[in-house]
Amino acid sequence: VSLLAGCGKSKEVRAVEKSIASIGEVTEETETAIGDARAQYEALPEEERKSVSNYETLQEAEKRLEELRRLAEINAVEQEIADIGEVTEEKKEQIQNIREKYEALSEEEKGMVSNSDILREAEERLEKLKLLAIVGTWKSSIVGITLVYSFKEDGTYENYAQNPLGLKLSVQGGKGTYSYDGETVTLYHDGKENVFPVKITENSLII
Repeated sequence: VSLLAGCGKSKEVRAVEKSIASIGEVTEETETAIGDARAQYEALPEEERKSVSNYETLQEAEKRLEELRRLAEINAVEQEIADIGEVTEEKKEQIQNIREKYEALSEEEKGMVSNSDILREAEERLEKLKLLAIVGTWKSSIVGITLVYSFKEDGTYENYAQNPLGLKLSVQGGKGTYSYDGETVTLYHDGKENVFPVKITENSLII
């Protein structure tokens, strides 16, 4: 049984009040102090908790600490996005990890990430590099003939025909421009526009 002292409060209650009062300005460094104060409060019997006069201060400190944690997570994602720099194939895993951290945020928190557009642009650039790094093949209606496409950085493409042995045929290939949205390739040639859904395998792009 707790001994009551002055104003009807036990020494345990006074100790909790003192711990809460000592929290001061809430920062990441005061997390331990806030946790200790909460543990002391929870250790009190139910009837004595009502006697803690500055309990609201503890609640406000916990709320502020949670806000600081959220801001720290947002700032960390923003910094990782800023650190992407020039997008290369070698940064694929890095960009995927950042996307996962971004998606782990709440919708409200996502809206607070000031450079999320840079992440999206990096992903789009990665998709473009994926296309540029492989060849596109199209199975012609002529048995055994395959058209091989070569996509270039400047948005142009070239193609040529090859036989089943992989040898380039003497037939003159075609040239044109293209666009790629991650799901379809649109080829532009002689005023015509052809849209092909794409399927990316380990080392080729089937259109």
